Amino acid sequence: MGYKEFYIFTFISFFLLTHGQSANILGVFEFNGKSHFLMFERLMKSLAERGHEVHVLNHFPQKKPFPNYFDIDVSGSVPNVLNNLTIETVRKRDTIGTLNFIWTVTRGWCEAVKKHPNAQKLLNSNQKYDLLIMESFGSECFIGLADTLKTPLVTIVTSAAMPWTSQRIGNPDNPAYVPNFFIPYGNKMSFIERFWNTLYYIVINISNHYYNEIPTNELSKRYFGNDVAPIWNIAEKNTSMILVNSHFSINGARPAVPGFIEVGGLHIHEPNSLPKDLQKFLDASEHGVVYFSLGSLIQVQTFSPEKLKALMDAFGALPERVLMKYTGDTLPGKPSNVMTGKWLPQQDILRFAVRLLYDDITKESLLSAIRTLLDDSRYAANAKKTSFQFRDRPQTALETAVYWVEYVIRHRGAPHLRSAGADLPTYQYLLLDVISVLVLGVVSFLYLTYIVIRTVLRLLLGRKKRNKSKRQ
Repeated sequence: MGYKEFYIFTFISFFLLTHGQSANILGVFEFNGKSHFLMFERLMKSLAERGHEVHVLNHFPQKKPFPNYFDIDVSGSVPNVLNNLTIETVRKRDTIGTLNFIWTVTRGWCEAVKKHPNAQKLLNSNQKYDLLIMESFGSECFIGLADTLKTPLVTIVTSAAMPWTSQRIGNPDNPAYVPNFFIPYGNKMSFIERFWNTLYYIVINISNHYYNEIPTNELSKRYFGNDVAPIWNIAEKNTSMILVNSHFSINGARPAVPGFIEVGGLHIHEPNSLPKDLQKFLDASEHGVVYFSLGSLIQVQTFSPEKLKALMDAFGALPERVLMKYTGDTLPGKPSNVMTGKWLPQQDILRFAVRLLYDDITKESLLSAIRTLLDDSRYAANAKKTSFQFRDRPQTALETAVYWVEYVIRHRGAPHLRSAGADLPTYQYLLLDVISVLVLGVVSFLYLTYIVIRTVLRLLLGRKKRNKSKRQ
């Protein structure tokens, strides 16, 4: 082989090694929750860095071009929820209100996203994809793409698994020790807790079908045509894997089939350097720093004046400095030891501070709670123990997610990961037919035993009567 042939062979080999496994991946994330998208964005960018071409339908397009990453921008199609909820809205929302938002409100938003010109281009294009990645949260009105594109589906859950998530891949979800997402129970429940946990499991799954899946299925037919498969069939037949933002060190151990992958912490990145003013504020704190945040949706300025004053009075009485996420223009009564910001790099800050979230806001109760957390060494010890358990794994959450997504691509949907339980009708999955036969068998045996005993007794009693009559 000459030098020319050698160089050509080397180039072709290198190209095949680096590009032979590249795939076209479509990510559809129609819900406009920023905290949700942080998890999706990190995964999709990592896949792009590995040479895959990713197309991402989302509300948060990249400000700068990212190699192999292409936005399908649908921003502005639905109301903004970022920093747009009042504290009273959240406090008054019960389980029914939460489910109504997840099922009904998100379905209306999903339809609005579908009407966006960029979404219409996607729906009407002939682009081929090797994999579809979607969120399982509320109305999955884009799931018809998995049927029309004939592509495997990877589902991402940005929290612990929803009650209706596991069944699509046949993952065991036993209410005896797996707590329902909507109930604050642990995995060791009393009889009453197991009763309510089971009731919630049954009612929510039935309600999800009638109040979410059936209306969403009608919406799916409207956009994908009457020939599209029912969305519950698509979810069960096309879902290759579920990536769940949970970890057994925090959420407790539970059974999992191979296609149920825990990637808790997927959104966590390596610490970055802090802005200079923020770093200076932290470095100058002799007693440490308390970080106060109500997340990316709730506005602290919607607190009542009394609650906001109690908050400021409590923070002002602390020797520690306080970092506080606050999106308003001015904060009445802000103490000198409090620094506010409309956006704060939470992951980088939490290397230094303790995260505190409280509903009961009075000066006395808040001070008592903060001092308990800061002064009682058991809390710090437990946090360090949980942190060690959470981080002690063979791969990072991101590496795990990327590996299994590429595994699905390499094995063309990886149907061998599917549990046979996903294809069983409910009566077979719950062994109702077997239990019925066993009960029928036991009842039949007892009945036959009764008949035999009754017959024998009648014969014995009849013979005894005849013998008595003969003697007389």
